[in-house]
Amino acid sequence: MLHNFINQVNNDFLFEATNSPRLLEDLASMEKYMAESYGGRIFIELLQNADDANATKIKLCDYGNHLIFANNGRPFNEADVIAICRSGASSKERGVTIGYRGIGFKSTTTLTSEIIIYSDSTYFTFSKSICSKMLKRDENKIPTVRIPFLLENIEPDLDQYIRNLVYEGFSTFFIFMNARLNEMSDEVKEIKDGFFLFLNNIMSCQIKLKEQEVAFTINRDKRGNTTILSLSGNEDDQWLVVEDKETKLAFNYEDDKVVPCGNDEAVFHSYLPTLDKVIWPIKINCDFSTDPSRKHLNIDDTTTFALHGCADAVFGLIRMILNGDVNGSTYSNMITIFSQRLSFSKANTILNDNLKQRMTSSKWMKINNGQKINPVDYKILPDWLEESEKSLLRMNSKYIQANSISLEVYLTSLQVDNFLQQYSQSKYTSDDLIEIMKDSELVRNLNQQTQGKIFANIIKTGKSDQFISKKEYDYSDLMLQTNNGISPLSAYEKDKSIKLEKSFKDAINQYATRGDIEWFCKKMAIPEKEILSGSPTNNITDESDFKKTMVNQRFSISKWRSAEQQCVEIEKNLGYDAIDVSKQNVGYDIESVTKEGSKRYIEVKSINSGSPFSMTNNEYTAAYQYGDNYYLCLLTQTDKKLVALYIKNPLNSLQFEKRIRQWEWYCDNYSGEEFSIDY
Repeated sequence: MLHNFINQVNNDFLFEATNSPRLLEDLASMEKYMAESYGGRIFIELLQNADDANATKIKLCDYGNHLIFANNGRPFNEADVIAICRSGASSKERGVTIGYRGIGFKSTTTLTSEIIIYSDSTYFTFSKSICSKMLKRDENKIPTVRIPFLLENIEPDLDQYIRNLVYEGFSTFFIFMNARLNEMSDEVKEIKDGFFLFLNNIMSCQIKLKEQEVAFTINRDKRGNTTILSLSGNEDDQWLVVEDKETKLAFNYEDDKVVPCGNDEAVFHSYLPTLDKVIWPIKINCDFSTDPSRKHLNIDDTTTFALHGCADAVFGLIRMILNGDVNGSTYSNMITIFSQRLSFSKANTILNDNLKQRMTSSKWMKINNGQKINPVDYKILPDWLEESEKSLLRMNSKYIQANSISLEVYLTSLQVDNFLQQYSQSKYTSDDLIEIMKDSELVRNLNQQTQGKIFANIIKTGKSDQFISKKEYDYSDLMLQTNNGISPLSAYEKDKSIKLEKSFKDAINQYATRGDIEWFCKKMAIPEKEILSGSPTNNITDESDFKKTMVNQRFSISKWRSAEQQCVEIEKNLGYDAIDVSKQNVGYDIESVTKEGSKRYIEVKSINSGSPFSMTNNEYTAAYQYGDNYYLCLLTQTDKKLVALYIKNPLNSLQFEKRIRQWEWYCDNYSGEEFSIDY
């Protein structure tokens, strides 16, 4: 019986305290440290202990100046008493129960120096004052939770209140006498539905503290390895929890679909929430190692092993989605969710690196031609296409569909390209684009703006490849939009009565420079006037024209492109041939060529207006090497416009200060040729 065991433990620990006073002082210091480390997490500790005791309901309330936490879990046993009295002596099994150290309960001593526990029809207490009197020592040198004392007498009114709660079905009670209620009141304000998400047993929580009153209910609808949790409390939430061995992935769930959760909700859980952000807008629960406060992950062997398991779980889910093995409507947003990145912490870097290794280690992804390929070999459509244009091509091009995932999967996960480009090393080339545009049915279904854009880029690449690598392309079977419908380029060359549709011509002129079009017309023996529309406004021949155009010309720039892509668009609008080489680590981001063949090497930096910027050693070296041909393009973006500041030969025109961070060259005072572009 618990009554007799409490007496035995009391005698043993009193004897120990009498003969080892230094030990008792050390325990008092350690208890103080634990209480400080677990600050603001008392409710969480009580919650996890209740869940480990298989409780399905809990109640937190005040009674006068006292605080009561009750649960309906199994009553205290001898092992529970020892676990509370000692530190690190819990019998809980890591990975099976939430707690495992046996030290979390020490955090509650920040509320009071006297704690009464009622369980198995037995009252016993941990009390500094009683212990001090028994040992005749200063209370400051005595821990609160060490030596249990049986209570034969308790306040009658308090005893009756406890018995009423027993009648309601509660079995174990923690009574914090003359507690600092304000501290717990502050914690209650921070309680979120997510506290209950990864618990195993708790289904209801009632809180009535001072003027605070809130109730939480948790309903678990388990369906194989997934569970839909409905949480009612401060807000009504639903979460879809996918379980894979020791890992649980929780997705916000609305209208039978997963959606990104709020950034403040996307945290790692070690059964209960930490403060560490997850890389994606989801919650991840696993047996992570945490600091004593349970607020942050410890990146040790345990956590690293758990992160490997998390990567396995995410990969398994992605594989099922991309191979069409799950309900498309329910999981349709998951690829979008996994395309985002909210944090670059060490834990997330480990997680992301492990996921990449799994994604690219084998041929597992099904494509329509019946093969399985490695995502490294999945062809990505060019960045200069808008997402809507990529979708049109994937839906209408038989050539693309043969090398793509199933159309059904693609249509339910439209961010596939955006997601897979972080793994793919293969893109659709000019040869591919020419093959794609040989399909008359596709051309018939494409809007003329997109046709013109593709055609313009085929021309630009053809011109560049002819001069750089002497490569020639066969354009004769390209399908064009003409006054006679869809016709191949060869027919257009033979029949001069065929005319290009105006909107198609306008699109070509918008996305290709005059020089590109002149080259193509000469190559194909087509009169320039048949493709060129209007007077050339983007033909710049020298530096003075460049300055004049920067000030006066109206540009069409995509707002949501990367800074490098925006600079490419500016250069092309100015009449230059520009390509993005930022991934080559050559000390600049853009290579641009004027009509006369002069090269411009441009380093692009996106900054806030007036903010300082820095150059890396690599960039500084390139600037020194290329001199007047090297430019900085500082881009400042607002909701309505993009401001581009071009600085020619920055080493000659600016003052830099060398700062030792990662050997960057730092500048906080600069000027150059500036122009604004309205969106």
